[in-house]
Amino acid sequence: MQGVSLKQSGQRLTLANGYLQISFDLEHPQIDVLQADFTGAGQYGRNVVAQGMDGLARKGIVLERYDVERDGQAVASYASSQAAHSSLAVTIVQNTADKVVVRINGIVDYAPNPLLTSSWTIALAAGEHFCQLDMSVEALRPGSLASICISSYFSLPSVYGLFERGVMQRMNSATPCFATSNPLHRFYALGGGACVDIEAEGQQESVLLNAARSDTSTFYNAGLQSVLSGSYPVQERWSQEQWGQAQAVQVETSQRWTASLHLGANNYDFPIAYIPSDSQMLFADTRTFATAIYATTVGSLASFELPGKVSPTLATPDRGYSPLYNFFDPDAWETVCALLYSGDSYLQNEARKIIEASGVVISADGQIPHHFHENEPVFEAISGAVQTGPNLFWISAVLQYARITGDEGWLREQMPRIELALKFLTDRYNASMRLINAPGPLWIDVFIRDGYTADTNAFAVGLLREVADAEQFLGQNELAQQRRTLADEISAGMNERLWMGDHYITQMNVDGSRRDLVDYDANLLAVAFGIASSTRAAAILARVDSGPCTHARATYVSERFYGAENCYNGNVGDSSCTMGRIGWADGHARAVVGDIDTLEQRIIEPLRADLFAATWLRERYDCQGVGIRTPYYHEYPEVLVMLLREVVFGIKLGLGTVVLQPIAPTNYHYRVGNVQIDFSPRAVSLTLVGSGQRQFSIHRLLPNTSYRVVAAGLTSQVKTDAKGMAQFAAPAGGRVSLSIL
Repeated sequence: MQGVSLKQSGQRLTLANGYLQISFDLEHPQIDVLQADFTGAGQYGRNVVAQGMDGLARKGIVLERYDVERDGQAVASYASSQAAHSSLAVTIVQNTADKVVVRINGIVDYAPNPLLTSSWTIALAAGEHFCQLDMSVEALRPGSLASICISSYFSLPSVYGLFERGVMQRMNSATPCFATSNPLHRFYALGGGACVDIEAEGQQESVLLNAARSDTSTFYNAGLQSVLSGSYPVQERWSQEQWGQAQAVQVETSQRWTASLHLGANNYDFPIAYIPSDSQMLFADTRTFATAIYATTVGSLASFELPGKVSPTLATPDRGYSPLYNFFDPDAWETVCALLYSGDSYLQNEARKIIEASGVVISADGQIPHHFHENEPVFEAISGAVQTGPNLFWISAVLQYARITGDEGWLREQMPRIELALKFLTDRYNASMRLINAPGPLWIDVFIRDGYTADTNAFAVGLLREVADAEQFLGQNELAQQRRTLADEISAGMNERLWMGDHYITQMNVDGSRRDLVDYDANLLAVAFGIASSTRAAAILARVDSGPCTHARATYVSERFYGAENCYNGNVGDSSCTMGRIGWADGHARAVVGDIDTLEQRIIEPLRADLFAATWLRERYDCQGVGIRTPYYHEYPEVLVMLLREVVFGIKLGLGTVVLQPIAPTNYHYRVGNVQIDFSPRAVSLTLVGSGQRQFSIHRLLPNTSYRVVAAGLTSQVKTDAKGMAQFAAPAGGRVSLSIL
């Protein structure tokens, strides 16, 4: 690890520690260089501050003052970057290899006639990705003004504000300012291979800034104004109003304000704040999780404007499918999973809000809305279909939240809605057919699939078993057994009624006739949920893999083309493309049969390469592997997160259970949010959230071997079975370790 260095050359003061380099311009007082190297080797990426031309010479972090417009005169604005005052002075508080602290006094708003003076203290420690910037501002004389700001300007396209109320994200905005007094949890901006993130304190109001790269009227693309005094004239909507339109504020001599910025940067498209400094996780995996979640998933949250709502896309500045939100067919389910897997309590709370927003408007007969038109629930798909997916995926999302957070009380509150939503489906179960008679498709809304369909019945098998686990956890053993029996019956019904040689057909109609387009999604779900025997699973995968477009990216929809006659309203938009959701089913199917090569080389790695190259991905891919349809779409990045967590690392937190079953015997380190796992066949260490006793099942250990278990200060022993699995009970909420005796 490099130490910290301090260099003063001419009119420039530079602090660097290998991870971060910050320069302060003493001639035009401001921080005008902010560069990062994630590895700490001092090979810094591009300077992330604004690069445009500005009349006040602003580039990075500056002190600003705005005056109120008077009698139609031009509004005056001032910035410390215009010129240095004669009182500017630098004090080196500490200069060691471990830490450098410098204080710069006499930073004023307007050198010829200052109203404000400020003192900035910049501290950078060895091994840190962040610096600390503490500022005090003082009025030198009485005056009337519009605002006092510490403003930060960057050359990054997408801005994210994580507020107490919810998330606000923006890109390519024609109206550059969004102001609110709602407490700011964190700010970051990213894109083009760089990111900056800020935790700000002391401001009474925050103004997010965003402008298109093509907008020559602004010198920045993204930014944050920490408002110390004054209030922006338009609140909580994007605006192009000037500060001069604000109400005047009177300041008095010696009046003081303080503010601080915990300032970090990265030379990749994810915020560094969420990466533990001691993480040993492979960089490719760290980058995948952080880029997918913080560049895409967080950006799809529309929760500041519409609490509990999530869009399929980022705001660029318009959102794809706007004004429609919370598509649980399964888009919102994928988003909920990604938010939960972040291990970030703020984002997990956002996941809960999404779930509750859809659950609270469940219909009297148990139907979960397909989506919302702003705040109005809509129960039919855009195509007009009544899908089973919203009910199935909403229930799965509820259970996933309870499993990840361990919030048993919340689960108990949700169980009546779960039972009602499940009843909407089980009321359509035909005992003589041993299948659910679906009113429409599971998760491809334009495909006509109704009757005894393979897609709905396959997913229902897996979900019924999940619900049974929850009911048993809550002491409803008899009901849990009924669910498991029903799952087994549907599985048998699919094998009896829908199997045709080497795959499950699309559907059996209520009149006994059959319809078949050789759907890849339904067949992969049947393998993933254990409906297909090993022999049938092999036949299914052989047929799926024989398709010319199967793994163009993730997984194609079907062998036979869904023509206009097989689609609602003749819409064939999803008939010749791949889908992330089918890739998720494909990945789980490969795990069941142990097909590691296809999972890694055909599903995960091509998508990972695209994510690293582009950061934001499109809605679908065509047969040639070219991204098509809606840009800045949430699904593919989130599917990557889901497959890595659930299949590659094999982390399955249950209700009262923990299963660790990586797809292959391997050594790995997993550190994402509040979950930390160090795994090898000889030793395992887990740090998880939750409380109470849990039953642990750890796979891929050495067979027939004794291990020492240490948990909550207590030591015990366990012996693995012939397949290398250890089972034991231990308290959750702390560190649990296994090591060979």
